Amino acid sequence: MAENKGINALPMKVKIALLALCPLLIIALCSGTIILYAGNLVEEGVYTPSEEELVYLSVAPESNEDRLQAANVLLTAVQKSGETQITAETAVDLHDLTSDLSEAQQNLLVFAAGSIESGMAAMAENKGFAYGETADLFAPLVADAVELTQESNAFYYNAETENAFEQQDNKLFAQAEETFASVLTVDSKQIDLTESKTELVLDPVADRLQNVTFTRTYHMEYTVTFTGELADLGTKALSFDCTLTSRYNITWAGIAIRQNRISLDKSGYQALDLTVNKAEDAPEDSYKLTFTSSDENVATVDEKGLVEAVALSDKPVTVTATLEYLGKTYTDSCEVLVIVPPESVKMESKAQTLQIGETTQLSASVQPEKASIKTMIWFSPDESVATVDENGVVTAVGEGKVQIIAVSEIGTYMAGCNITVEGGAE
Repeated sequence: MAENKGINALPMKVKIALLALCPLLIIALCSGTIILYAGNLVEEGVYTPSEEELVYLSVAPESNEDRLQAANVLLTAVQKSGETQITAETAVDLHDLTSDLSEAQQNLLVFAAGSIESGMAAMAENKGFAYGETADLFAPLVADAVELTQESNAFYYNAETENAFEQQDNKLFAQAEETFASVLTVDSKQIDLTESKTELVLDPVADRLQNVTFTRTYHMEYTVTFTGELADLGTKALSFDCTLTSRYNITWAGIAIRQNRISLDKSGYQALDLTVNKAEDAPEDSYKLTFTSSDENVATVDEKGLVEAVALSDKPVTVTATLEYLGKTYTDSCEVLVIVPPESVKMESKAQTLQIGETTQLSASVQPEKASIKTMIWFSPDESVATVDENGVVTAVGEGKVQIIAVSEIGTYMAGCNITVEGGAE
């Protein structure tokens, strides 16, 4: 049976001892655009952007009312028929255990906690939805305050909420007690909900939910009397907390090309890095995946997404992937350049000294000379010392040292010129 899976995995001696202590625990348990940045260059090399490269398209709601409304709009959108696949899992965590058990018994419980928790999690009800099903899963979010934080590439909506899992959790507690009825009798119990939280994780670029997590923490007080072969243990009291975490992972139907741009040599080729979100067992006649090129004289793409260069061009070709699935059409695209690629950037001047207010014209070039695209981006990592415009004109601003960087648009090769700025003329 699923509810005994975690315990049955233990050695026999441990199971016997566990039946004295774990039952109690288990009952409780059951209840339970790129921003460029570079450091100083010592020599010419390849530019590696920092991680501060995200452009967030969705705007974070500022007021609590707007956050609550946004959260409910997201919850509604995720339940649209045919657009999402939702998988669910529940984790169980026992903690802060105190009891009148002996030290040896306490140690045994600590040892067995992982197995107990996994066994109880297997008993939890997890409801998910496949693509094409109506996911009437989430009730509207009701909260006095919604906290919004931003980490990495996601927004986190957190709120103290009512417990929507009360009936489900009580059922889980009852299952646990039934499981151990042969070895103990519950003399008294007190189960109190101490915390109930909801968290929504949003991809702010796609403006879609990635997952929804409901967390409930109960404080458990049990007095039990052991029976049968465990009768010698007598009556024991247990006090602990049990945290149940139900997480719903959301996958949106669709297609994505991970490359934004592909650069190929003449007669070169590269496969599209694709993510196709559909049911793994979807019959072939239930979806259609196609690829197109905006100019097959420059680059072609076959039925498997393999892009092949045909002729050099200084203009990009657009390759588009299309998924037709469950009555909807999803597309994504990327640019393809067929070029003589750059191999380096050469800076004519390695170092210069300027007075505050002076300007100088820097000169840099993409190598080799036959490279198809020679466009460069200029920037200064410290504009309090010197600034640089799009043409490489440097203006001295304040005393200090800075390295002005020239980066090739293609390949992000770069070279630098060390600028020293001294005080202006007296």
